[in-house]
Amino acid sequence: MKFIDSDQDLSLDQKKSYIKNFRVQLNTFEQALLLVNSMSVFGSDWSQYIIKYKLVKNIPKDFFGSDYWFNLEDEVRKIAIENSGCIRKEYNQDIDIFMRNYFEFSKHQLNVKIGFT
Repeated sequence: MKFIDSDQDLSLDQKKSYIKNFRVQLNTFEQALLLVNSMSVFGSDWSQYIIKYKLVKNIPKDFFGSDYWFNLEDEVRKIAIENSGCIRKEYNQDIDIFMRNYFEFSKHQLNVKIGFT
C-alpha cells in the first residue's frame, strides 16, 4: 500500500486501480479486521489508506449488528474526519458527501436469483 501510494509516477486513478486489485482479494471479514486493526496503535497507518482508497467500502453497514457497540459508519466517519485533508484534496468533497458515497452496500443481504433455462 505504502509503495503504491508513494509512487510519484502513478496518477491517483492508477493507484486506485492497483489497490482495488488488493481489496478484491479481501473478503468481508478480512476488510472488517483491517478496519478494526487501523483503530489500534499498531495499525494506525492504515486509516489514511482506508479513506483514500476506500478499502472497506464493501462491508455492509450492519455487518457488526445494530445492537453492537461498534457502529461501522460512525467509525469510518471518525477516520474520515481525521483524514479530511485527503478527502478535500483527492475527491474535492466534504465529509458528508464523501460518506454518503463511501459504502457499496447499505444492508447485509444476499440477492440470489436462481433460474433454469
